Amino acid sequence: MPCRSRTLRVLLLSFSCLCFPLLTSVGLAQYGASLQGTITDKSGAVVPGATVSVTNQATGVSRSAVTGDSGFYRITGLAPGGYHVEVEAGGFKKSTRSNVTVLSETVNAANVSLEIGAVSETVVVNAGPGDLET
Repeated sequence: MPCRSRTLRVLLLSFSCLCFPLLTSVGLAQYGASLQGTITDKSGAVVPGATVSVTNQATGVSRSAVTGDSGFYRITGLAPGGYHVEVEAGGFKKSTRSNVTVLSETVNAANVSLEIGAVSETVVVNAGPGDLET
């Protein structure tokens, strides 16, 4: 009997060691998709310090980034799906884009050109899957 008990314990331990990484990797799933672009004004000059917020339209999960000196932003770790993109910067109208498609495991582009005006004014753009600049 002691030999059977020990064999059973060894088998259970081996099975647990093999299954544990598989079970934990499901809970730690990360997405490799990202959204990036450059924020400019209508003359083509970059807009540093603009806040770019993206919201997954299916889940409501939001992420944001601030553009650097070159007007560039990148938001990583996004789940694939449709997103609402909102860009705000001082001295410019807020820009919103709906239906921005983020594809799995790729870098997706969403460049935005801001119009001069008060932040309380909003420019709304409805983007389809083929409307994005890459």
